[in-house]
Amino acid sequence: MVLFGLKDSPEVSIPFSDAVLLCQKKLGGMPAIGEGFFNPEDEGVLDIKALTERGVGNYSPAYSFGTHVTEAEVDPDTGQVEIRKITNAHDCGTPINPMAVEGQLQGSIVMGHAYTLGEEVRLDEGLMLNPNFLELQYAHVLRRVPDRDQTRRCPRPRRSLWCQRGRGRAHSATAPAIGNAIHHATGVWVTELPIDPERLLQEMERKVTSHSPDEEEKA
Repeated sequence: MVLFGLKDSPEVSIPFSDAVLLCQKKLGGMPAIGEGFFNPEDEGVLDIKALTERGVGNYSPAYSFGTHVTEAEVDPDTGQVEIRKITNAHDCGTPINPMAVEGQLQGSIVMGHAYTLGEEVRLDEGLMLNPNFLELQYAHVLRRVPDRDQTRRCPRPRRSLWCQRGRGRAHSATAPAIGNAIHHATGVWVTELPIDPERLLQEMERKVTSHSPDEEEKA
C-alpha cells in the first residue's frame, strides 16, 4: 500500500488512493494533478550544462537494460517465418505502475515483430504501392504473436530517487532477436528490414549459389 503523508510529519499518513479522493472532492470532481522534478546534478551525474551547450554528457541517473529471445520456424520453400515465442526480460527497477510496464513490454513485442517481418512503405518512382492498411501489413491484435513477458525488480539503481528506471517502448531488441533466430534456422543473415519472404529467399539462394560445386572449383 502506498501511503501519502506530510513532509514535516511523516507519522501522519493516509493511503494514497484516499488522498486522491479527498483532493478530487475538494476540486469538485476535477482530476488531481501532481508535478515533480528530480535532478541529481549536485552529485555530478547529470551535467545539464554539458548537455545543453556541448550536446554531450550523461543523460540519465539510472539506465535501463533488457534482452529479447525469439523462437522461430522458417519454411525453406516459401521463406515464410513463423514466430513461436518471444520472451523479453527488462531491468525496470521498481515498477511504479506494474500494469503500464507490462503493457509497454507487450506492445513493444507486437510493434517490433510487425516492422521486422512485414511493415514497409513500398515506393516505385515516388508512387506508394501500399497506400492503405490492407497492403501495409500493420500490427493489430489478430496478428499478435505468442509471447511471454518478464519484468524483474532490480537492486536500487545508483542515484535513483525511488529505485525506478525508465521503461518506454522496448522494441529495439526485437528485430535483432528475430534476425538471430532466422540465422540460426537458415544460416543466412538478412541485414535489411523487413525480413520478408522475398529478401529471405534471395539470401538463401545466394548461400546455395556461393556453395555450389562450380563455385568451389573456381575457388
